[in-house]
Amino acid sequence: MKTSILLLASLLLIGLLTTACSPATVDQDALKTEVAATIFAEQTEQVRPATDTAPPALTPTLTAEDIPIPASTATPTQIPISTPATTPEPTNMLTPSPCLPDATFVTDVTVPDGTNFAPGESFTKTWRMRSSGCAPWPTGSTWVFDSGDQMGAPESVPVPDTPLDGTADISVDMVAPDLPGTYKGFWQMQGPSGARFGTQVFVMIVVPGPTPTPQACPPNPALVKVINELATQLTVEVTGPQNVTFVLPGSSTHRYCMPPGEYAFTGRSAGYNPLTGTKTFDSDACQCWWFYSGVKLHPDCNCENDPAQYVPLP
Repeated sequence: MKTSILLLASLLLIGLLTTACSPATVDQDALKTEVAATIFAEQTEQVRPATDTAPPALTPTLTAEDIPIPASTATPTQIPISTPATTPEPTNMLTPSPCLPDATFVTDVTVPDGTNFAPGESFTKTWRMRSSGCAPWPTGSTWVFDSGDQMGAPESVPVPDTPLDGTADISVDMVAPDLPGTYKGFWQMQGPSGARFGTQVFVMIVVPGPTPTPQACPPNPALVKVINELATQLTVEVTGPQNVTFVLPGSSTHRYCMPPGEYAFTGRSAGYNPLTGTKTFDSDACQCWWFYSGVKLHPDCNCENDPAQYVPLP
């Protein structure tokens, strides 16, 4: 700025001197214009940067109309929240099992399975049981009926105090049923709290039916020796004074004492035609009745005349 003032002053001084020394007229306005132009040029040089740098490009400003609006807004996706994994319990941290009583069957002291009793007969069943649990049987334990055939027994009987690993004989009075058959009843140990434990055991008996009276040979029987000479089984249906069906295995002999009289028969065997006919058997006579591919009857066939060696017809 000081240089500009000095230059302006110098120009004004030169102008005055020129005016004073020269008879010609100087255009004052032109001189002033030249001085102003010179000053402006100098100021412009001082303001211009040392290097020519291109001005930065302007970024256009976005308006609301320039931002695209989507047709629809998507539903935000829910991000699952992961549950932290449970830390497994150490294997050596197991909860110990409670110490409980138990009862194990040892043997039948009385009445083995399948024992026969007459209808209405009384008997006493005794089991030997072992206290085999972690704890002895609680005081006040009972031996109780569980299911099956009770056979006149009570619902329960007391059990003696038994130490751990000791045995006790437990007896129950029973009565055999009146009807023939096989009977079975189940029993088990029960604690004073009502909880049952131990092996469930049973008693099993048989009430047999009446034994049939064996038939005796009729008076003055016909003694018949029946012989099947076929290699296959023979079935003979006989009708007459007594109806009967013989089932004779292959190559077999049988002795029957039969009421005397006339009989009709039909014999059948695999691979053969039916064998039919009639036969008359005399009393107090030993006769042989052969079955082969045909049928024959011999009054004398070296058969035994002793009726004790013959059985009644089945």
